[in-house]
Amino acid sequence: MSESYNRVRLVLIYVLLLNLLVVFSKMAVGFISNSLSMISDSLHSLLDASSNIIGLIGIRIARKKPDEDHPYGHAKYTSLATLLIAVLLVITAFEVFQGAITRFITPTTPEITVINWIVMLSTLGVNIFISRFEKREGVKYNSSILIADSAHTNTDIYVSLSVIASFILVHFGYPIFDPVISVLISIVIFYTGVSIIKKISGELTDSLVISTDLIKKIVSNIKGVKGIHKIRSRGSVTECFVDLHVIVDRSISVEAGHDISVEVENALKQVFPFIKDVTVHIEPSMEK
Repeated sequence: MSESYNRVRLVLIYVLLLNLLVVFSKMAVGFISNSLSMISDSLHSLLDASSNIIGLIGIRIARKKPDEDHPYGHAKYTSLATLLIAVLLVITAFEVFQGAITRFITPTTPEITVINWIVMLSTLGVNIFISRFEKREGVKYNSSILIADSAHTNTDIYVSLSVIASFILVHFGYPIFDPVISVLISIVIFYTGVSIIKKISGELTDSLVISTDLIKKIVSNIKGVKGIHKIRSRGSVTECFVDLHVIVDRSISVEAGHDISVEVENALKQVFPFIKDVTVHIEPSMEK
């Protein structure tokens, strides 16, 4: 787990530096050219950088070992960090939408130059690289933060493409599309934030992680197991806890019952490597 956390931390640091470069480039050119869609895009990118910082803080806390106050460890801090990223997305969506409405009320024609095109195309390439890199590493290390952040960066790609589309429309004499594109950007950002909130809330509220039927199927094949019930799992695909009640022959020894519980734990961890702990309650069969 320590190696996994270290790798995720390095990925977030690399991505943070790239995102800061993207932010300053878009924001500077956006203000110079008075392009609202480009400024909105830079705010979206700024949120990317903020989410990276939140992710780094979450990872730092989550890697701590279990203690008296947190006997199950600190892994949920990564989920909490991911939730904060999503909340920031929703807040940014409202800010971008408000800015677009203001531009509708007081219309201004942006000055699109070659620099605008260079910056947008360059940052688009950077975002494509970041998104693919984060998703690959997120899947590899089962990191909800990296996967959520890659989804966030994916919206940056679509946002950047919409900004480029607004440049074309402004060039052909339709400046109204600059705030229109900003409204569309706000909708994309809002949808992304809400989607992440729905996903991560399951982890924070201890929703089922592993199918009960699948666990039952695996454990039923173990010699000595006569029945399974009260199966529960919680956590995430990064770190999961399972507990279940296993029915065994009432005539077996305590040692034999313990051996069966060890086999149950090993069998489940073999199929699901992200399981951190399995609690097995041995119960005697009521059959004589």
